[in-house]
Amino acid sequence: MLLGCKCLDEDSEFSHKECGVSRIKRDQQDVGNLIEQFERFQIFEMSDFCVGELVRLTNGDVAPTDIRCDLISALENGKRSHKVHRRDVNSKACGFP
Repeated sequence: MLLGCKCLDEDSEFSHKECGVSRIKRDQQDVGNLIEQFERFQIFEMSDFCVGELVRLTNGDVAPTDIRCDLISALENGKRSHKVHRRDVNSKACGFP
């Protein structure tokens, strides 16, 4: 017994719909449908594009070079900004101007 709940099965009023067996089966079917569509349209085998290009899967649009570079460098830029921010916060916490 958990916090006065007798059971936490799919039929219980205390269970969450997203955790039920029927939802899990539907999610598995949805993933299977996606894989089927990827294979059908061969979106990961598009030879018309250069290696490293960012391609929108729904329509085949290719991201411009400046956007591609910004997206690729976003993680490193974020890490660098975080370091500067932490250094600034730490220096203020220690009483430095």
